[in-house]
Amino acid sequence: MSKHQWTEEETDRFKRIYNNSTNDELRVSFPWASDYSLWSKACHLGLSKDKEILLDKRYVETKLVKLLDDSPEAAYWFGFLIADGYFSNRRLEIEVARVDLKHLKVLSTYLETSNIHLVKNNTQARLTIIDRHVIPKIRQKFGIKDKKTYNPLEKLPYLSGELLCCFLAGLIDGDGHVSSNQSFKRITIKVHENWLKFFNSLSLAIAKYFGENKFGKTYLTSNSYCAFELADQIQLTWFKRLLVNNKLPLMKRKWDKIDEGRICVGCKERKKIVISMLEEGYSEKEIIDIGGFSKKYVQGVKNGIKNE
Repeated sequence: MSKHQWTEEETDRFKRIYNNSTNDELRVSFPWASDYSLWSKACHLGLSKDKEILLDKRYVETKLVKLLDDSPEAAYWFGFLIADGYFSNRRLEIEVARVDLKHLKVLSTYLETSNIHLVKNNTQARLTIIDRHVIPKIRQKFGIKDKKTYNPLEKLPYLSGELLCCFLAGLIDGDGHVSSNQSFKRITIKVHENWLKFFNSLSLAIAKYFGENKFGKTYLTSNSYCAFELADQIQLTWFKRLLVNNKLPLMKRKWDKIDEGRICVGCKERKKIVISMLEEGYSEKEIIDIGGFSKKYVQGVKNGIKNE
């Protein structure tokens, strides 16, 4: 069999794709060429690749491709990374306070890497993964722009309401705050004002999934931050229950404040329950504690009864 001669078109294509291709991808693109032939051609053309691409073993060991899955855990971790992570064209980096080092280790286990280091006088923990092949795909799929603090995602990352809930949970564990007293819980996220439209779309999509008119509220604060707030105690219960049912690796210091075992009913049944409990002689405080209703809601129902 005669030796294959490179055509001009093949040489041009080789030049275009060489720097951004793994060795396995080059073998697929030029199946007739041996590894030596590919190496020799690159040397002849004066081409070279970054060390991350040359090391196929390094590429195989990164599991960022998991983030492209439409699964609850992938959606959760993607939300967490959008909140706290940094995406360049080839590098993913996330840095958290040392108190959350254990949670970062859960992420590193999911992505099958151990590249975590303590930084800033051991007060922060940082995870870094380099993958020039997969990270551009992640950025393209989800519409991640440079300087994402100021540039929101181009669209909602998932069509499924369930996956959007998992994604929101990741955002909360990355950027959110869960406040709690004995009978009232609240989740709050504050981000740059440019994210207002995105959070409006996100809350509406999740509301539709739960069969509600709204899910939480989104607004601009007095100092021009976009704030998302979820304080409806019934919705919090639904939300937490869904996340637990999907076995997500939630950050315990936040989510342990919310009890998913409380009464969980649709909004159309709430008024009936409150009225029934009032008729049975329950106090306003007992209705709030047992049913997870807000004080404002219970008082509204009582006022409505008086006016009938």
